[in-house]
Amino acid sequence: MRNIDYHYKGFSDIDSGLYDTQYQFTLKKMNGNWKIDNINTTNENYNYFKSEVSDFKVTRAAYSMKNYRDKVTDICNQLVEESKTQNKELKNLNSSGISTLSVSKGYSWANGIAYAKRFAKAKRFFYIVPNQNDCTNFISQCVWAAYGGYNKSSDAKTKKNISSKFRMVKGVWYGGTGGGSSAWESVNPFYTYVNKAKTYGPKGKGYNNNKLVKSLTNIQVGDVLQSREDGKKNVYKHSTYVTQIKDRQTFVTQHNLKSRAVTDWIRANGGVNHCYIRGIRFSNAKFVK
Repeated sequence: MRNIDYHYKGFSDIDSGLYDTQYQFTLKKMNGNWKIDNINTTNENYNYFKSEVSDFKVTRAAYSMKNYRDKVTDICNQLVEESKTQNKELKNLNSSGISTLSVSKGYSWANGIAYAKRFAKAKRFFYIVPNQNDCTNFISQCVWAAYGGYNKSSDAKTKKNISSKFRMVKGVWYGGTGGGSSAWESVNPFYTYVNKAKTYGPKGKGYNNNKLVKSLTNIQVGDVLQSREDGKKNVYKHSTYVTQIKDRQTFVTQHNLKSRAVTDWIRANGGVNHCYIRGIRFSNAKFVK
């Protein structure tokens, strides 16, 4: 197993890495010393990383972190004000006799990002799907976190939320320490489920489905992106979570990658003429608890 931490040149504040990568290597004796002669792995991200280290050169002026942080602060303040308005509206609805057995929950992309950044590298409280098929399981956890399942100030509360299936949908969209549903951990069932009309559960809206990435616009933080190369319609292979947009560059977090440029992801999936990426944007949704 190999773990690597690295940085994007020109973005010194963004930490990234590849973790838990299974690989094989061969040794060769050179001038009396044993040296690694070759490294082989089936992990497409690692193979792409190796080629980028050798070939790709990035020259980009550093972005002003003060301006970036000011912009983020303004957006957060705006969301806080919107949340206060929504809370007042919900109180008015409840006072009018609307059932309170269910709760309407906003989608906090900040909470989802905090979860993604922490657990892409750290040991998770949820199970991990074996054989590197963990991408959508991790994405469901990020969406679950954004709807309030993850408590940033209390790991004990987060673990309790997992065991009680808090902010999940019983029998349909759920995960835990021992396994999860198909809609929780599989790429295409996840897309179908979050986009369908329903009373309870995550509310997503897909965009750019079955279109080349070159037509993809208006990505936002907190969105889920799914990719495939040329092939069968509606059969996508990978899921990832948008965690940062900076200096016109979009970065995503995956189950074994803390931060990755979407441009890297596109090249690893055939380039702009062969890579299909669709997005999912989430909004307020109802949950039983």
